[in-house]
Amino acid sequence: SLDSILRFLDVDDKDDIRRALHLVSQVASPADMLFVRETSQMVAEACGDKDMVLAAILFQAVRDGQIALSDVKEEMGENVATLTHSCAEVIQLQSDSRELLWSSPPQGRIAPSQAENLGNMLIAMSTDWRVVTLALVHHLRHLSTLMEACAAFGPVEEAFEPQLMEVLRRRRTRAAFVAAREALDVYAPLANRLGMNQLKNDLENLGFQHLYPHQHRLITEQLAERAEKHEVLLSEQLLVLKRVLQEDTVFMNNIDHVVVEGRQKSPYSTWRKLLKITQNGGRPR
Repeated sequence: SLDSILRFLDVDDKDDIRRALHLVSQVASPADMLFVRETSQMVAEACGDKDMVLAAILFQAVRDGQIALSDVKEEMGENVATLTHSCAEVIQLQSDSRELLWSSPPQGRIAPSQAENLGNMLIAMSTDWRVVTLALVHHLRHLSTLMEACAAFGPVEEAFEPQLMEVLRRRRTRAAFVAAREALDVYAPLANRLGMNQLKNDLENLGFQHLYPHQHRLITEQLAERAEKHEVLLSEQLLVLKRVLQEDTVFMNNIDHVVVEGRQKSPYSTWRKLLKITQNGGRPR
């Protein structure tokens, strides 16, 4: 809803957000509008910038040729039009690179160098760091939508011939696999590079859940069981570290202030650490 987007923006931004949503609603389907609202809400939460949220609302309609970029400029201003154009280009790059890297021949996983190059290209193509935020959020929503589609077929698909149903199922399964693999190999590392820890965790969690559902369930359950003990241990260690730093007069005399924070490892990072321990003969590195 409009309110869910405005939670992360100024009250004065309400009219502009409403106008943008109305503009897109005239050309988009209800399903597309749901995607637009959810994506723009996540962008608002990630960067808290009105112009970027407006671009997140408008770019897909511009990319699809349903709204002219000149109309965006006239309605929302040049800055929003520039961001919208950049968003459309970056999302098109995501789509084109997926077609190039995964289609011929079918790949099980792209090389680390290819994953790094794609991340670098996304940064280079973006005129503004906020556009990269949109690329990360868009992929997260894209993967989530594909996972939901894999989980169940609707009444329309169920009316198809069994042969066509199987073709659709394979296509959806393949698309979700590719999106999940990219979430872990391309977009989560990119979010980490940019210091967007929440987006990194969300991308890793969805990718891990889809590609390794059994491991995801086991580790998530174990972490939930130990959450209270981990929280106590983390708090104790933070207190120790704070005391050590405060007692270091040389350190404290050379800084204005220091903030010590801690967090529990996510299910995916926990799994990766367990794999490394296993590969190292059961010894932590």
